[in-house]
Formats: sequence, C-alpha cells, structure tokens
Amino acid sequence: MKKYIAAALLSLAAVSSASAFSYSWSGEWYVEHEGWQVNIKHNNRSVVSNAYSEVTFNFVGDATEYTYNTTSFESFAGVDYSIDSPADDVALNDALGASIMFHIKWFIGASKESPDAILHQTFRLFDDGRDYVLSQVELEGVGRDVESRKMIAFASWNDNTPVQARDNRAIYVPFYNDGYASYASNTFFTRTLINTKGTSTTESHEVSAYYNSSSRAGFVLGSIDHDKWKSSVTFTGYTPRSGGNTVLSKIQCLSGYTNYDTTGDTLPHGKVKGNRIGSARFMVGDFDDWRTGLETFGEVCNTVAPGPVWTGGNPMGYSTWGAMKEYVSYDGVKAAIDFIDSELRPNGFGDLTNSASISLDAFAEDNISRNKISYLGNYYLANSNYNHGNTTQSGKNMTLGAYCGPLVGWSWAFDSNFDGSSHTVREALLKVNGSEYKVPKHPDGGHAIDPTHPGVREHIENFMRKYAMLGVKYVKADFLDGGIVEGDSWYDPEVTTGVMAYNYGMKILREQAEKYGMYVVESIAPVFPANYAHGRRVCCDVWNSVSDSQYAMNAMSYGWWTDRIYTVNDPDHLVMIPDSDTNGSTAEGISRMRATSGVCTGAFIFGDNLSENVKNNNNNTIGNPSKSKERLRTYMGNKDVNDYVRNNLGSFRPVDGGSPVSGTHGAAETQFYRIAGNYCYVAVFNYGTGTFSGSSSGTISFDRLGVDSSSVGEIKELWTGNSVSPSGNGLPYDVPKSDARIYRITLN
Repeated sequence: MKKYIAAALLSLAAVSSASAFSYSWSGEWYVEHEGWQVNIKHNNRSVVSNAYSEVTFNFVGDATEYTYNTTSFESFAGVDYSIDSPADDVALNDALGASIMFHIKWFIGASKESPDAILHQTFRLFDDGRDYVLSQVELEGVGRDVESRKMIAFASWNDNTPVQARDNRAIYVPFYNDGYASYASNTFFTRTLINTKGTSTTESHEVSAYYNSSSRAGFVLGSIDHDKWKSSVTFTGYTPRSGGNTVLSKIQCLSGYTNYDTTGDTLPHGKVKGNRIGSARFMVGDFDDWRTGLETFGEVCNTVAPGPVWTGGNPMGYSTWGAMKEYVSYDGVKAAIDFIDSELRPNGFGDLTNSASISLDAFAEDNISRNKISYLGNYYLANSNYNHGNTTQSGKNMTLGAYCGPLVGWSWAFDSNFDGSSHTVREALLKVNGSEYKVPKHPDGGHAIDPTHPGVREHIENFMRKYAMLGVKYVKADFLDGGIVEGDSWYDPEVTTGVMAYNYGMKILREQAEKYGMYVVESIAPVFPANYAHGRRVCCDVWNSVSDSQYAMNAMSYGWWTDRIYTVNDPDHLVMIPDSDTNGSTAEGISRMRATSGVCTGAFIFGDNLSENVKNNNNNTIGNPSKSKERLRTYMGNKDVNDYVRNNLGSFRPVDGGSPVSGTHGAAETQFYRIAGNYCYVAVFNYGTGTFSGSSSGTISFDRLGVDSSSVGEIKELWTGNSVSPSGNGLPYDVPKSDARIYRITLN
C-alpha cells in the first residue's frame, strides 16, 4: 500500500482475524471497523457507532435479486482492508482536494479468492481539518456486470447521540418546489409512561441536518452526487422521558429513493448498471453550527458539479406572471419598462450592469406579435441607440426575458410537432407501466417527457435560437420536474434512471444558454441536480398575501443554503397589489412583507400591472395600477434596499432555526440576518393576521448575529428610515402584525 501522508499522522491497527481495523487523522476523525460494523468519532467524541452499508442487486441477465448487508458477516466469503491514497487512486486528489480512503472490501461468493462480486465500503478523509468525511458503497461484478436500484451507503440502527443535547430537530428538504412543497424543521417525540417506544421520523430528500437550535451543533448528512440517483436521508429518534440527550435510533443514507407523494413517481427507482456501480457519495458532517454544515454541503456539491458562471449580480426587474398572467399585453409590458426607467432606476433599481430584466412569461407569445417582441428585445431594450422611423432613440439598457417548458408534454399539444422538428410531442412522452404519465402535481395535463428523445433536443435548440434572434437574454424554464420521472425506458438505452434522463436534457439547455449568453432561472424544478441554471425559484406561484410571504421564508428558513448551488435564489414575482385588488386596498404592511421576502432571498423582480389598458375578460382593469406604482416607488425605489440587493449575492440565514411559526404552506422562522461588508442586515417578520394578533417585539442578541457588540455603530430601519438604539447587547425590534422590518447595523 502506498502512502503520501506523513507517518506521524497515521494510526493503523489490524488483527489477523480481520475483524478489527482502525484509522485516525490527527485525532480529529477516527474510523474503526470492529465486530463487522463501523464506528466513527470526531474530536474524540462518538458521532455514529455500529454503522453499516447495504446493496440490493442482480447480475445483468439474471433477474434474481440479492441483498447484502455488512452487518451479516456470515454472508460474505471474506474481508480485506486498505488505506488508499492518490498514489493508488488519482481520484483521491480531485477538485475536492487531497485525501485518503478507509477502504473495506467485502467478498461475495463461494470464496474470497474467486468471488462473484465485491462490495466496497469506503470513507474518504481530508488532511485540512474539515468537519466532514465522505461515505460511499460500491459493488463490483467479477466477470459480470451488475445492476441495482437500492444502495445504502451509510446507516445505523444503533442508538446514537451525534448531537449531545435535548430537544433536537431534523430538517426536511422537499424534492422539488411543485405543488407548494415546503421545508420543515421537525422535532422528535418525547417518550412518556404511555408512549414508551414512540419515535418520529424525518425522511428528507438528498440532505438533512440533525441539530440543536440553542447550541447550534449539527450533524449533517447529504448526497453530493446527483448524476444517477434520487437519494434520501432518514433520521428516526426520540427524546427520553426524563433527562438525557435526544436519541437517533435510525440513521440512513439511501440512493434509490422514490415516493409518489414527494417525488411524483409511481415506479420504483431505475437501475444503475455497470461492472462497478456506486451509490451517491454522502457527506457525514459534524459541525459546531448546523447552518455552516448545510452551507458547506452546498459548496461541496457545487465543487463536484459547478453551475454556469454569472457575473451580473441579482436580477432586478419585472415579470408578467404576477398580475397580468394570461392577459399580458404589449401596453402592459411597455408601461412596466417605462416606469422602471423613469422612476425606479434613478433610485438604484437595477443589477450590477444597471440593467433590469423584463420577463415575458406564459401567454406572452400568444398575445404579443413576434415583431413587437423583437422590437422590445433588439431595439427598445437595447443598451445603445437605434433608428425608429426618422428619429434616433436611446435604448433602455434592459434585458428581455422569455418563457419555456422544455421537459413537459401538454395534453393539448400531444399530436403537434416540436418546434422545428419532424417529431411529435406524443413520440417523446415517457411511458410509465406502458402508459403516458401525467405528473401528479402538474395542472392542465402536464405529462412526463423523455429528455433523451431527439425531438426534445431539436425543440430546445430551435426555441433557444429563436429567442436569441428576438434579443432574449433571460429565460425562465418551467415544469422541469416532468423530465426527472422514473419510466419504463428511455430513447437512449444508456439512460436507466430519471435523474440520468434529467441530466441529459438539462445539459442541452445549459449548452444552448451558454452559446447565446443567456441567464436561466428554473421555476418548477427539483432542488438537485443544480448545475444547469444560474438561478432557481425557491417557491412557485407566490403572490402577495401573508401566507405567500411566509411560504417564501419557509424556503429561506431551512433552504437558504441553496445559494451555494445556484448563483441566485429567486423568491418568485414580488406582487405589491394583486390582480384581484382593483380597489388597491391591500394593506401596506403586506406589500412591505413581500418586498422584504425578496430582499432576504436574492432576485428582486416585481409583478404588478402598471397599465390601465390591461383588462380581463370582463373588461375590468387588472389590479390597481395607480396604487401599484405608489407601492413600487416605496419598496422598489428604496435606495438603501436597492444598494443591498444589487451588490450582494446570497440569501439571509435564519438567526436560530428553532422557532418556526406554522403557516398555510409550511412553517417559517421570523428572524433572519446577513453580514455583508461593513453591515449586518437583520430582517424580522410578523406573520400574525388574526383580529387579536398584535405587534411582535423583543431583542436579538448581537452574539446570536455573530456581531461583537463593541463594533456596533449606527442602526437604521431601512423601510421607515428610523434610527434604532441598541438595547443592552442586542438589537431591539418592533414589527406590527402582517408586516416586516429590515434593520441595518453598521459595523465599526
């Protein structure tokens, strides 16, 4: 065995019975295999004991399935150990950095010398003091290929206390943002005299954090590979009746997870095939702060599969799918452009290039002629002068946006050809149990599609070429979860899982976007894979109500860290006055709350109707353009707020993460913060709506904000412009019901 690490850092022990083997890295991480199970310690503290791996597989061509679990040592013909280094495997010095591998080989078959297959159980450790290791299970066929739809990289049924505290929580991460799927911070049952065995379970998609909101200590598990598998993380546990730490009685990292209610799949996971196949690699992290753990997880995922580069900062602008929706018109779009140019831009409303994005959403191409769209994209919104008749006019220096749904088939278009293709939509529909499959959460007949079908490629290439000719530089890609469904088979026989198919289709979209220099934001889409777009809507169809703002902040409460896998988190269109409010009676606090949710998230794109000429089928004006303009001058024309949004990519963090307020679309925290440059920004929400709801007031400790009280200078509330004096060693706040505040603390 080759080594490149100084001998002083290593501690190896092996016994002739091959039943015990251990390895430590400078005392920080300690991995031990004893009694056929794995124990892991970090900083001399047990993290997980009696961990194991498991695979369910068959040999290609033989339908008989086998399940091998490393706790059942009698099922194996033998076991070997090694400590692999980059000298043994160059993959151990990749983009993630130099590392070594704790490697256990389990031999399947009649003898160790002539096995049928080898199960590889591995733990990857780094030499720079990281708070995590990587765990994976692989299966190698000897002389035959293997295939599997279920691989458990890391699990334990032993009672474990990786966070040694009481009243711990576990994060639930939704698979996608369709159907108002929401995040959650779940507690664990407390055992009572009656409920002596009660446990509660959180089964999260791709990643979860098990943490204590007071101490902030966190145990983070998450899959860092998203090229083949849908994965899940499970925590099952309980809190002892009288004293003691919350106990995890089950920990599991599974590749091969499907669930009709949460992933939209009827079929089990597709099989991954090859001579040597592996689960996703899972981060096993032990962090002083669970928030840092999730942010680190996101950064590792982005290192493994980097997204497209974007240097324009947070998009700021306008979307037609806020109030106009299906009544979008040329007059309405032009009114929004002119309002931004004359009244918002002078107050800093614009991205780092001083541009605004004008997103034409669904129905725009039905209601506005192609000539007018081309005029907007190539002339009116240009960043240079252009000839208009006999006059020379100055372009607005804005970006035209367009809408697409490349990975969904709509029932009314099944027998139509794809744009620029000889193939019909029906030809590319994914079959599930032999039939066309409607995606469960999709309205109006949205069906799953096979992204590997040549018609899909032709469709994407053609509409992106058309958009480029129209001057489009901002693309909203919607209903993408129609391309990640598990199916009977795919056009490309090398593709055998929904995630592989999704990667295939999204790779085409990214290639075309980069070819034409377009910004892409995903709308309805899975969280992972995340390396094909610049931004992603953290929630969809979020309008103006308190519950809408709370839904956006639900995603920021437990999913803010997705700003590490997407350049921009997007809170969906920010509507000040909704289309139904023709009297303009929406309370000012509700508009302020929705704008604040945008500040905390990233993109800052409003969706009001600003033209009296935009009317519905009853010939009534959509919304209240006059009141919308008034609100937009206040909230999108606030120089301090615009300065923050323009110059700071990334989302606010939750202050604590242990005090969620229940809501229609998921519970949310009320306090968030972000340190940016010489300022600490703090947002506080009051989701109260009832008659007896009142103001929310209190004090947030500077220490909980990561701020040294001796460095605190001026404090300004940005919406009211009022100065605020510190209260002891904390920030005092007072927020009326159905309202929000943003405090800016100057750091000296």
